[in-house]
Amino acid sequence: MHEGKLVKQMVKEKGIKITEFANAICRSRRDVYHIFKRKTIHGELQQRISKFLNCTFSTTPSHETKKHLVVMEANEEQLQEIVSKFHIIVIYDV
Repeated sequence: MHEGKLVKQMVKEKGIKITEFANAICRSRRDVYHIFKRKTIHGELQQRISKFLNCTFSTTPSHETKKHLVVMEANEEQLQEIVSKFHIIVIYDV
């Protein structure tokens, strides 16, 4: 799943209205729908989204560069859903 779809999913799961999300990242509603279609998100936009959704985008070095969305805050049900959809490793901060 590309980054735009992941962002869309997080916005939906957190019950955030599109207008609220657009205002938080200093974009229009129309821009938000275009963001949801992007394969990658970079720069200042990525930072604003990360801050508002409490997540981070990180690049893992390998023979092919891959990007991952790291969820910083999720309840048990959300984590299980994410784990079932993606090949991920869950690290708990104890």
